[in-house]
Amino acid sequence: MVGSFQDKDHLYLILDYLSGGDLRYHLLLNKTFREEQIKFFIACIILGLEYINQYQVIHRDIKPENLVLDCKGYLKITDFGIARIYKNENSNETSGTPGYMAPEIILKQNYNYSVDFYAIGVICYEMITGKRPYLGRTKKEIRDEMLGKQAQLNAKEHLQYSFNLIEFTNKLLMRKQQNRLGYQNGIKELKNHKLFQSFQWEKLMNKTMIAPYQPKQEDKTRPCQKTSDSQQTLFNEQLKQLKFKEIQMLFDGYTYLSEEKII
Repeated sequence: MVGSFQDKDHLYLILDYLSGGDLRYHLLLNKTFREEQIKFFIACIILGLEYINQYQVIHRDIKPENLVLDCKGYLKITDFGIARIYKNENSNETSGTPGYMAPEIILKQNYNYSVDFYAIGVICYEMITGKRPYLGRTKKEIRDEMLGKQAQLNAKEHLQYSFNLIEFTNKLLMRKQQNRLGYQNGIKELKNHKLFQSFQWEKLMNKTMIAPYQPKQEDKTRPCQKTSDSQQTLFNEQLKQLKFKEIQMLFDGYTYLSEEKII
């Protein structure tokens, strides 16, 4: 979050502007991606999950529609509408999107952070093959497919991709969560996989790495909207009213400006 502020009638949140479209759009456009592109996208997701996991947050709805590219091709996690704080007993919380939900959620079992890692596996599979591992449209259809087979990629059928990427994907797709990559030691198991050997995580974090896939940018030269005199007058009046003590007390501590952002 860049910042927050309020006027007489509304509270405002200032968020990053993500102009690159969501991953679903780019999957429909490209069908599949090259390994370096997949690796970069997954690394972006890993860093995002690593951050929220520090605060014991499970996203629970990682899917291409909730992964949005910025103008430089960096992937951002959005939509925390069904995110939850981790707790030991959570089998009654089964929200999510069929097709990306981990088996333990569909089967109403207790789960941990690895449900989000399973979703990464589904997305990897989709970026490699152009389709999800289980194609059912409802929880029941997908549940029946899951019980019928363990989704796995065959390295011999995808020779354009490295064994490490295939293995990484297969380990994330394990139906039994105890066997899944990341179940025991969290997100660091994903970061330490051979797929990311010598990967420059610090450059990714600092956004000094050039994304191997960059969305086309439209309307780069669109002019900024100018503020009219009447709008400025109204804005000044609202600023005066905000100074009233009884108004300020209602939203004490709401205004915020990130030290890492410049508006």
